[in-house]
Amino acid sequence: MKALQAGYLETGKLLGRWCGHLYTFTPVCEYDLEFWDGYLRFMFDIHRIVISQKEIEQIERWAGEYSPSDLSKTLADGSTAEELIEALAYLAGIDPYTVWTYSVFLKELSKRLQDLGDRAMKLAIEPGKGENDNRKMAAIARIYTLFRKYGIEFGLKRYGLARMYPGETILAIVWLFIEEVFAHEA
Repeated sequence: MKALQAGYLETGKLLGRWCGHLYTFTPVCEYDLEFWDGYLRFMFDIHRIVISQKEIEQIERWAGEYSPSDLSKTLADGSTAEELIEALAYLAGIDPYTVWTYSVFLKELSKRLQDLGDRAMKLAIEPGKGENDNRKMAAIARIYTLFRKYGIEFGLKRYGLARMYPGETILAIVWLFIEEVFAHEA
């Protein structure tokens, strides 16, 4: 059934009924996708983090074990930084078989990340208790905690995280950028 639902959603995207990459969003969300792509690229520039379309595609493939078809890539006009949010959402356990409005999607992601962040902080204090089965997300949460405590630049320079854990590092940074936006909303 999931394969049929995925096929239905992908066909709808190809026909222009919906938008998104790994996730499916209502067409009015296209402006939100463009905003978040621009926001992430701006924040990467501020922190002097260079990420190519190929690297975004590799992280998306690593995170979701998903590779869009050639037709999907052609219609989507290349990879966008917003796809990193979708990869993070996938690892956070958000349902990819639903048609979302982008605001509801981001609120759900923010809530899940907050819960994961709280658990990651507890794991840093009490290692071994309540370990997350999702190893990729657990690694992202640990790196996120490190960045939150010491800052992105320090974490990148001191520990060389981007070389050892490229996907986890970029997604932890994206998590921080999302958190920054939602912190200002409160």
